[in-house]
Amino acid sequence: MKQFTGTVQYAPFAQGSKSEGERPFLVAEDGSRMLLYKKNDNPFENKGLSAYAGKRVLLQGEVVNGAIEVESVEEAPATSAACPAADGTPAATASTPAPDSVAKEEN
Repeated sequence: MKQFTGTVQYAPFAQGSKSEGERPFLVAEDGSRMLLYKKNDNPFENKGLSAYAGKRVLLQGEVVNGAIEVESVEEAPATSAACPAADGTPAATASTPAPDSVAKEEN
């Protein structure tokens, strides 16, 4: 089992398809994001993750078919404000995710 840290954010998913809707993503501090699915939860409702929307969390789970299958979730302690990168560009935040990147996992 792996540990992941980031902010839960709901965003559009599968636009234009029968699966279209808002789904939860884990947004890492570097702006990367990965789709979340709570084990044994309805993926179209995501009731097990909705209470964590907008919150920084610690997740335990595995990557399955490109999404994090969440075994457990808890609120994480707050961190200090994001600092700019060494080249002076602003750091990525939950409000500016990189759409095609992957959230980082911690070992």
